[in-house]
Amino acid sequence: MMIAEVLEIIYKRMPAPRDKAVDRLLVGEVSRAVTGVLSAATVTHAVIDEAILRRANLILTYDPIFYGEEVDLAGRGGEHGDVRSVASRKLERLNDAGIAVFRFCEAWRAHEPDGILAGTLKHLGFARYWERRRGPVIELPPRTVRELTDHLKARLDIPSVRLCGDLEAICARIGFLLGNNAGDEQLEMLASGEIDVLVVGETVEWQVCEYIRDRNAYVHPDTPPVHLIVVGRLASVTLGMRYIVDWLTPKIPGVPVSYAPIALPYSYVL
Repeated sequence: MMIAEVLEIIYKRMPAPRDKAVDRLLVGEVSRAVTGVLSAATVTHAVIDEAILRRANLILTYDPIFYGEEVDLAGRGGEHGDVRSVASRKLERLNDAGIAVFRFCEAWRAHEPDGILAGTLKHLGFARYWERRRGPVIELPPRTVRELTDHLKARLDIPSVRLCGDLEAICARIGFLLGNNAGDEQLEMLASGEIDVLVVGETVEWQVCEYIRDRNAYVHPDTPPVHLIVVGRLASVTLGMRYIVDWLTPKIPGVPVSYAPIALPYSYVL
């Protein structure tokens, strides 16, 4: 089976023609025989090592592989030649290893159900509470916000989350906006009255956090507060990219499909 055939199999199952401005081949050639598929949230040095180790010559990534949307290294970095130099070395390593990289982001989000959301809920153990008609909202048995954050940290394998809210409050209705969502979209969900907690990858502090603090200060005491949990962009999409293994494996029998976990890019100084 060729790499091009794998991509064709994937996109036959997508609901609409792919947005070639986002989902596209970033590196490599699709005319080669596929030896394995590796999914990842982004393509780090360690992910390339993992692809080589597993003999996977097709990487499906959620994020771009360089430092912006464009792959044209000739113009990347402007006067900052080191940016082009670093990107060129990364590109050279991928080419030397014969690895093709395909960005698989918008179509995976447009899939029915949303692949990132479905995979996240499955691996969090929350899939049984999800009714698709409610979109990215589930209703769990009541628990404290602290219990929810502990569960997220354990399943996402991250040392901490950021919380705007009250750890000891009781919550049940949880909304998810994974990846990078605009502050207005987060505000709309928080103000809908349909959720107690919103879990996001990234947020806009001056906008969303200040709304939460003001809302919880000014509303009637009998009105339940709302809370925001920020897990980080990479952590928020990692389980959804891991889900590609379950989804794709039966569709390309004989081709190994695996997932590469990614270490967070920073450490925590307390």
